[in-house]
Amino acid sequence: MNGLSTILQLRSLQGFRMLRSVGWPLLLLGVPMIAVLSLGVFEGASEGYSLAMIFGIGVLRLHNYRKDHNHLRLLGYNPSIVCMVEYQAIAVFFGIIAWLLVGNYSNLMVMMAVCPIVAILPRVSWTLLKKWLFFPVGWMPLQDFEYRVGMRLAGWMVVALIAFGSLVAYTSPIVPIVSVIFISMITTSWHSAFEPISMIELEQSPTQFLATKLIKSVKYLLLFFLPIGVVFLIHYSDLWYLFVVIVLFGLLINSFAILYKYTGYHRSREKAHGEMAIGMFSMCSLVPFFAPVCLFYLVVYFKKAHQNLNTILC
Repeated sequence: MNGLSTILQLRSLQGFRMLRSVGWPLLLLGVPMIAVLSLGVFEGASEGYSLAMIFGIGVLRLHNYRKDHNHLRLLGYNPSIVCMVEYQAIAVFFGIIAWLLVGNYSNLMVMMAVCPIVAILPRVSWTLLKKWLFFPVGWMPLQDFEYRVGMRLAGWMVVALIAFGSLVAYTSPIVPIVSVIFISMITTSWHSAFEPISMIELEQSPTQFLATKLIKSVKYLLLFFLPIGVVFLIHYSDLWYLFVVIVLFGLLINSFAILYKYTGYHRSREKAHGEMAIGMFSMCSLVPFFAPVCLFYLVVYFKKAHQNLNTILC
């Protein structure tokens, strides 16, 4: 039990460090919005098992992407027991909140029962499947590191969203808007992987390097959004401003993802792990009142990224 409590303390410390890396100003803006959204989810969970279903899907996805099973075995821990304890701690936290707010304790019981089942499941290997799902990227320049890697792994998903948003747009204006939002969120994850240091050391100016990255991001995103936008304007020309706002939202959050990546770039690291920060920034940028703050944050992170790259190049 002492070992498990130590692991839980380490997980808590990791969570605190992740929140601290987001930045306190963005947390102060994002936490109230997350609270409002969570209250909506909890309110919807007053009857049935919707909260338990969301929890189950989230934990199953987390479990499949974990890569610490071998490390836990080397430390002498049973990975299934560690995973079960961690998942049940999360279930108790959210389940008790839902119970106190809406009085539905059945979700807590189901969530607690789901944890041991998920914990004993083996990780699914997608290696063979991905070989058949790789998107051809030979037409893309080698310098476009992020988009070559991203399109190779998730290109068919982007193409499917473009097709869905274009072909089904006649049913409702929500369809193309949601497609653009999903594409925007998918492409932000492409900026998490760090390219080799040799690809950066060839650059002479951090300002020019960052400007090139931002311009390339805008070009690719506009290329993805173009078919959806044409169809949207054909069916809903009176709502053109709404599509423009959503496109600007996509450009904004991807620009933040790029700047966040190079703010923490280091030759000894592989990924930026900016999911929390990008999520906070995305929610804040959707609120017009917070949009000026988000633009200010872009300037701040541009300066931080410039300073970090300047240290690497000099």
